[in-house]
Amino acid sequence: MRESTSAIENELLIESITQSSPLYQALFEYYPEPVCLMSLDGTFVNINKPWEDIIGYGKEALLRVRFERLICSTDIERVDAYFRKAMRGEAQSYDTTVLCEDGKSIELSVVMVPIITEGKVVGVLGVAKDITEQKMARDVFNSSALHDILTGLPGRWLFKNELTKAIEEAEKNTHKLAIMTVDINRFKNINDSFGYQCGDLLLKEVSMRLTRAIGRNGTIARMSEDEFILLFPLLRDKEQAIPIAEKIAAEFNPSFHIESYEFQITNSIGISLFPDDAADAEGLIRHASTALYYCKEQGSAYYFYSEEIEKEIYERFEMEKDLQKAIEQDEFIVHYQPQVNVKTEKIVGAEALLRWQHPGKGIISPLKFIPLAEETGLIIPIGEWVLRTACGQAKSWHEEGHSHMRVAVNISVRQFRQRNFIHRIVSILEETRLEPEFLELEITENICMSDIEYALQMIHDLKKLGITISIDDFGTGYSSLSYLSKFPIETLKIDRSFIQGIHREEGNAAIVNSIIELAQSLHLKVVAEGVETEIELDYLNKRGCEMVQGYYFSAPVATEMFTDLLQAQKE
Repeated sequence: MRESTSAIENELLIESITQSSPLYQALFEYYPEPVCLMSLDGTFVNINKPWEDIIGYGKEALLRVRFERLICSTDIERVDAYFRKAMRGEAQSYDTTVLCEDGKSIELSVVMVPIITEGKVVGVLGVAKDITEQKMARDVFNSSALHDILTGLPGRWLFKNELTKAIEEAEKNTHKLAIMTVDINRFKNINDSFGYQCGDLLLKEVSMRLTRAIGRNGTIARMSEDEFILLFPLLRDKEQAIPIAEKIAAEFNPSFHIESYEFQITNSIGISLFPDDAADAEGLIRHASTALYYCKEQGSAYYFYSEEIEKEIYERFEMEKDLQKAIEQDEFIVHYQPQVNVKTEKIVGAEALLRWQHPGKGIISPLKFIPLAEETGLIIPIGEWVLRTACGQAKSWHEEGHSHMRVAVNISVRQFRQRNFIHRIVSILEETRLEPEFLELEITENICMSDIEYALQMIHDLKKLGITISIDDFGTGYSSLSYLSKFPIETLKIDRSFIQGIHREEGNAAIVNSIIELAQSLHLKVVAEGVETEIELDYLNKRGCEMVQGYYFSAPVATEMFTDLLQAQKE
């Protein structure tokens, strides 16, 4: 009874102090955030209107009730400790979960300030702020930073942390570990063609298959849009990683059924090993990504990192930079190889062949830089330059009296797929003043068959302009011959691989004979590439081949030498 009377007296003392103070009165009447006043035993003496609004309890329901009644059970001990420090005269700040009248909970940031009179703490003032939304936003951010929202897999930070611990363990116990980066081939095409919702569902299915493949033997995380990374912490040697990689690749063999679509998906895997390839997490991840890049370039299922492939990739990047400079600094030249009439042995045309005169490395083979130019898109400006140069040179030969000269130019897939390709051709012909019938465009079978409807329309439009179309490297590409009757082409070029040793290789001879007979039945011209001997020339002549090109007559030569060849046959 004495304690109860003492508590009530303490409350009356607090009220008299706070009511006589304009500052405390202003806090309770005008302050927009929740404010409460507590006695030394932790019971509420007063609360303001924002406090009532936020927790749902009225003032009368809380007076003489201890604050613990509103605190989440897991926080009571911690908040009580803060309260006791405030009672000793130390201001405190903390976050806690408070239970509302409707059963819901909110997050509050609280400041507890001791009320001191005559050097003695007589009560505690609590000022709170609702941080529920901020905390939810922070929790979502932290969760997404640590875990991938779509798949639920660990993110990059968690994986790197796990990898760092695995490296320490491997170092201590002198065993190896492997990192594998797994990329979905052509995933962007699926996103672009079927939508991001379909792409997201595919990613979730991939993550489940990968998780199933590694079981309890490893850790998996999502690194980027379509790239996953796997850790295998206990390996004896490099060979032990091979069946793991093969098992992961095999998980992609069954079709993926997403919504109403069925997808045949392949993947690429880059592998790095500790301690062979790197001694830290960043190095292992970087080297696995390097191996993945090379794997995709080679079209392999998986590839191990090595210094050699890193050097090759570095050289490719350097070449890409040099290619850009070559365009800007006019380092390209065109050589011309004569196309000769078999009967008359006279030059009737020329194939324009690109050469790169690198200032430090000399002449670089097209076999090295053309695939890179195609991949990077630099083939567009390079190919246009070749077309303009070749057309301009053909016009110059006409003006010099060689009015029969026709020039043939190879067209890449990227050039042919340009929507303004016809317009660019017309512009070049107008600029160089070359008549269209003296330009021949060489395309491959695969260009024709990649999009038949588009290719058919393009070739018809080119034909309407008067331009000649030939199929280059015939016999090495698409296996169906049905397209020959559909496309308005004029010439088949027999690939050099079939010409070599034609007089002694029965297989090559049979292929060449068939191509010539096919061309004759379709009223097409034939050009045989790579003719190097008189025996090969005689064989082709007897079979009715009309034109040849090759070292037997001339290697590809610079403009001046080709002009000399034309002048020599004129004399």
